[in-house]
Amino acid sequence: MDSFKLSEFWVLPAHNKLESNGKVYKVEPKIMEVLCFLVKHKGQVVSRETIAQSLWPENIVGLDVITRAIFELRKILNDSAQHPTFIETIARKGYCFIYEFEKPNDANVIQTPENSQSPTTTVSTKHNSNLKWLAAWIISIAMIITTSIMLHHFSSIEERSDLRALNYRATQLTQSDIYAEMPALNQANDKLLFVYSEVFNDEFNTLALIDLKTNKKTIISAQNATHRSPKWSLKNQAFYFLKCVQENCQLIKHDILTGNQQPLLSKNTKVYSFDISPSEKHAVIAYKNGQKVKLALVQLEKAELTPLVTSNNSQTMPIFSPDGATIFFVEKLADGSTKLNKYSIKNQTVELVSSSFHSIMSIAALKEELLISGKKDGQFSIWLMNLISGEETQVVENIKGEFQSDIAVTHDKSKIAYKNWHRNIVIEHIGIETKPAMLNSNTLDFNAIYSPENRTFYSVSNRSGAFEIWQHQQEISQQITQLKANSLGRPLLSPDNQKLAFLDKSNREKKLLVLDLDSQQIDSSYIVPSNAHILHWSPAMDAVYLSIKEQGQYTLSKLDLTQNKLIKLVINAGVYVEESITGNEITYVDMSNGQLMTRNSIAETYSIANLRALNAAPIQGGILQTKYWLYYVVHTEQGPKVMRYHLASGDTELYAQLPIGSIITQIGGKETPFVIYDILLEDKSQIILLEKENAQ
Repeated sequence: MDSFKLSEFWVLPAHNKLESNGKVYKVEPKIMEVLCFLVKHKGQVVSRETIAQSLWPENIVGLDVITRAIFELRKILNDSAQHPTFIETIARKGYCFIYEFEKPNDANVIQTPENSQSPTTTVSTKHNSNLKWLAAWIISIAMIITTSIMLHHFSSIEERSDLRALNYRATQLTQSDIYAEMPALNQANDKLLFVYSEVFNDEFNTLALIDLKTNKKTIISAQNATHRSPKWSLKNQAFYFLKCVQENCQLIKHDILTGNQQPLLSKNTKVYSFDISPSEKHAVIAYKNGQKVKLALVQLEKAELTPLVTSNNSQTMPIFSPDGATIFFVEKLADGSTKLNKYSIKNQTVELVSSSFHSIMSIAALKEELLISGKKDGQFSIWLMNLISGEETQVVENIKGEFQSDIAVTHDKSKIAYKNWHRNIVIEHIGIETKPAMLNSNTLDFNAIYSPENRTFYSVSNRSGAFEIWQHQQEISQQITQLKANSLGRPLLSPDNQKLAFLDKSNREKKLLVLDLDSQQIDSSYIVPSNAHILHWSPAMDAVYLSIKEQGQYTLSKLDLTQNKLIKLVINAGVYVEESITGNEITYVDMSNGQLMTRNSIAETYSIANLRALNAAPIQGGILQTKYWLYYVVHTEQGPKVMRYHLASGDTELYAQLPIGSIITQIGGKETPFVIYDILLEDKSQIILLEKENAQ
């Protein structure tokens, strides 16, 4: 497309820039392509998927690229999402270019600042017809690709080798514009219960029923309450569910024939999940008990609770075995990892079933088997576990950026339903001139830092499946670790820009890893306390400062990398630390009084600023001290604010207002400060049904 004018803006696609009143706004090529596509389709509503597939049909491009392009274009054009002049957002459908002007044609030369004295020229009718033929061909190909992707979305699970071996086909049961979860299959194989809301973590949700033969959906309960964990009776004549209003929860039995709802248990505390025994005489609940989640066995006739004391850790997701003799449950350990246990009701004993999962999201019990959804070896998936042999078989090979949970299964395994969850977290920034084209994907990208000297971002991403460290420059993004990690912390760049230190929280033991950027190999590894956070390299690069939280109190410590020795420095201090180049002083946050302190070589201390009086939030990466200013974060209802405090005058002023939900990972740049933050871009879930090919 040649140059054209939008209001006071000259748009020059060939140069990837816009000009207005003598100012030049340079944009990334993809952003210009999105603008030109919208202009070409003026007045039409186009989805993000359509834009991505039309512009880049041969490349895998995350939909966040489109969202970010719209954001950047609105910023340049001074356009408002609420009261748009140029680009209107159509809820749940896409975008529409609404500005009224003469739409440019690829075959025309539109006046520009350089040729404003020249008349508009046209090309031959033959050339126009060729362009029309080419456009029609491109649209046809795009439609074929879009159709193929839609078919793949609904059948991709079926095509994977694991499910081909198990002979299942997949169907998406719920629409993409709702947040659906907690499916429950009846044993007659013809009905499914689930709950849904408009957005993730909504205050209220709706309990609904799907007839699997007719696909008819019926709302069971849509009152101002939170509904959880629907369960069918074995005879399919009733089902059970939790109904909670704030911290008050009821266990309710719903009669299918009469529609009557009978409260079986009321509890003035939050109940997270439950299960009904095969005899339907007992229930087991996971409920809030202080700061932890505990289990209790309930005799339904008398509504009597018997707490199951298994350990001091939280216990969740209880389910009965098919014979009702055992309760399987998940125990969450202090280091964040999980264990799968079983509790014998008769013997009142606990036995370990599996500790191979880093995290478990749901379990379903079969005769001598369990279906488990969770994270193992850095990958989210669903596994079928044989309780006799202990063998674990992967049932679903996860698509990048998707997670499976809330498993439901019929006893004959002819149907499996689960929640398929897609979450997209992206990295944004303020104060950095350009952003790498592939900094974000359609998965989880977060915990980023930036090196102004190298003009390079380093981040954590699971775009390759497991969590890895990625390096991003203007046109190149590459994975620089091969860890297949379950969890990685924010990286920390050494003063010479040659090494990265970061925490690997994948296993029982948390490790501090040092990565050599030239060789892209782990240079050294150190075991650190499970509740440690890395803060700062020493200028000599022979130590890393840590903040360690123990019994509710932070301790500022220093890990000597040459001797692998952890040295405690200051009690009740942490969050931020910086060592002077000479090594004679350290600056840190005194957590007892909220003061930013400096301590010299003879242990004398003095205050730099009262962070508590400034309402500064104590977050890692959220403080920067320059020669004249102190930058810090204040949490508000409108989103985090980055403020700055003048060290001489004591004046404060707003530096940047961030969107609601932003998580700041770095305030950096001594000369020109910048802010990097994570934000949740998309959080959706649908119910997927797997059916055996020969099931009736």
